[in-house]
Amino acid sequence: MSELPDAPWTYLSMDFCGPFPSGHFLMVIMDEYSRYPVVETLNCNFCKSGKIKFGRNIKTKLPSRNAEPSDLKIGDTVLVKQEKQNKLSTPYNSNPYKIVERKGTMLTAKRDDGHTITRNSLFYKQVKIPPTIVNCEKEQEPSTQLRTSGRINKAPVYLKDYMK
Repeated sequence: MSELPDAPWTYLSMDFCGPFPSGHFLMVIMDEYSRYPVVETLNCNFCKSGKIKFGRNIKTKLPSRNAEPSDLKIGDTVLVKQEKQNKLSTPYNSNPYKIVERKGTMLTAKRDDGHTITRNSLFYKQVKIPPTIVNCEKEQEPSTQLRTSGRINKAPVYLKDYMK
């Protein structure tokens, strides 16, 4: 239990109630010594802004996050973010997926083996796979002889007695 103040009206508490359906607020001031309440009705438009309630302006519009929309589209090749299992695990799964459906920020991707996954666009990373290079002009001929080292291997001197 808190201590009683030395004299009346030395410690005061104040609070606001409302808004009520009629649009007004109640300001309640209470003396901590006698518990005597003083109630005032406030009919004002600026009470709704929060200035009188909190002593500062309250933001009614959320700040922008400067986020850019995802540029992933159907047919793109992507990697999917995976859980970290140990310190050697990679942040993305190495098996590539292709985007097959897009609904807002939710993307559905399908792998070649038929595995389908639906995640938010934050879980995907676009990869650009270069086209395979088919070079028909230069065909390598199989070599007939294997290439060997030109170094001459010599037996160690201390094993001369055992080797012939």
